[in-house]
Amino acid sequence: MQLKNLLLYLFLLVSPLAFAQKEANNWFFGCGYGVTFNSGPPKPITSNPAGCSIHGSSSISDANGKLLFFITYSQVSNANRKNMPHGSLKFHSWTVQPSIIVPWPDSSHLYYIFTPGGTSSESLKYSVVNMKMDGGLGDVDSNRR
Repeated sequence: MQLKNLLLYLFLLVSPLAFAQKEANNWFFGCGYGVTFNSGPPKPITSNPAGCSIHGSSSISDANGKLLFFITYSQVSNANRKNMPHGSLKFHSWTVQPSIIVPWPDSSHLYYIFTPGGTSSESLKYSVVNMKMDGGLGDVDSNRR
């Protein structure tokens, strides 16, 4: 019984120190629509993102909720809503969810972008975004494609 109480006490002591990561706090969709969850209830993002997507889009933020980059249809855009210099992606045009962003394991500045391939022999493609490129705004690293 004492061990149970000790564990409960430790849990209650440590739990306020835990916090959720905010990598998914900013969403972009449609033509110029966005929403942020950074300050409680969802709020519209007022500055229009670059690009327009009738299909799915993807976005990623840092652990504090600051937007890093997003993808609308086939274009990767940085946090300033400008297209990344090498950010044009190619994939099947019929895809409903054309991309997914996954952090590179053990890296704070590299991210995978997975997209469906263009042919049946090329069922999955990936690109790598390096956030240290383009003055810290990020770019698709053509050396890692």
